[in-house]
This record gives sequence, structure tokens and C-alpha cells, in this order.
Amino acid sequence: MTKQHELWINGEHTKPESGQYFDVLNPLDDSIYCQAAESNHADINKAVEAAHDCFQTYRKTLAKDIEAMLCKAADLMERDRADFADILIDEIGSPANKANFEIQYAISHLRAAAGVARRVTGQTMPSDPPG
Repeated sequence: MTKQHELWINGEHTKPESGQYFDVLNPLDDSIYCQAAESNHADINKAVEAAHDCFQTYRKTLAKDIEAMLCKAADLMERDRADFADILIDEIGSPANKANFEIQYAISHLRAAAGVARRVTGQTMPSDPPG
């Protein structure tokens, strides 16, 4: 049976409201790689509401904790880099060198973002638009 991927809303795998999934094809041979949940307006509204609710807590997160979360994400991506490469190769037909470059690029950006979390100074830059 083909693996079905559900939506990720509010930290949980969630079935789409419509119950519909679409095929994701392997570009090499057009075989079905997996099925992905097809979201609709109700799913989007649920995700936006969950994100808004989560932000009420997240915005109080200390810089050191944000830094730790982003470093952990980079560590996990580095640990599972072979799995990520296989997915990029199988799902979108990415050449292995390109897949590995993109994974390393993402890991580097996560680590760079982790460092930025501690450099927030509270200053705002002038802007022409109001707000």
C-alpha cells in the first residue's frame, strides 16, 4: 500500500477535512511515490488558528531556547541526511550531489539562524510605510 502523508497541524498528524489525497509521482518512472493530504479552506483555517494560538506561548520563548531548538533541528537533519537525500532523489528526481548540497545548505542556515536568536537587540529600523 502507498504511504499516505497527513497534514501537520497543531503538532499532530491530521487527516484532511475532505478526506482527499493526491498522488506524488516519482519523476523517473511515474510510479506513485506516496500520497499527500489535499487541504482545503477548513484545513488552512485550522492551521492558521493553531499557529496563532501557539504563538501566544512561543513569543515568550527565551533566545537561548530558540537557539537550542534550531541547533537541535540542525543536528537531527544532519543525523538523517541520508534519508533526506533519498527523499529528494526519489520524490523530485534531484541528482545526488544537488540533494546533498541542498541538505547541507539547510543545515547551515538552521545553525546561522540559531546564532541570530541571541543577536536580537530590540532596535527597529526606520521604514517608510507606517507600522
